[in-house]
Amino acid sequence: MWILILESVEYNGRFKITVAKEGMIWTPKETLKYSYDENIAIGNVIEIEGLEKYVIKIEKQNKEDELKISIEDRINRYNMQFDRPSKDKNNDQLIHAAGERGMLARGPELTMELVTPQSNEKEPATLKIRALKGKKYVFRDDIMINDIDALRLKKYFQENFA
Repeated sequence: MWILILESVEYNGRFKITVAKEGMIWTPKETLKYSYDENIAIGNVIEIEGLEKYVIKIEKQNKEDELKISIEDRINRYNMQFDRPSKDKNNDQLIHAAGERGMLARGPELTMELVTPQSNEKEPATLKIRALKGKKYVFRDDIMINDIDALRLKKYFQENFA
């Protein structure tokens, strides 16, 4: 039995393939250490990889008071812009934003909530994103994220939203 390992490094349209025999142990060349430090500022842009299928990029532009969200899965990419994002008064992990106004149309409205499990639960944290335009959802899904990304996102909300 042969095992093929496809690495994501691309060389002019070609991928690197490593072949191993049965029983061989493969270790990556670099081990990425993924940690969280409370003292380091997050900044205006955060990128989070969901546990299942989404990659989310959130960008807050302070001068223009705009919020850009990019959500990618295997097939689709959603790029949405919102105006006047703010935290909810009762819940500091809930973000509301109005739809972006164009010349003749208005964009979707955003409700984004970070739900963290209680300390005794073993479930992952969930980011609930709802982008509603009129009566139809442009995007609506619950994205499971790991605990470190949940801490980073919570700090991002505290730093960037009033």
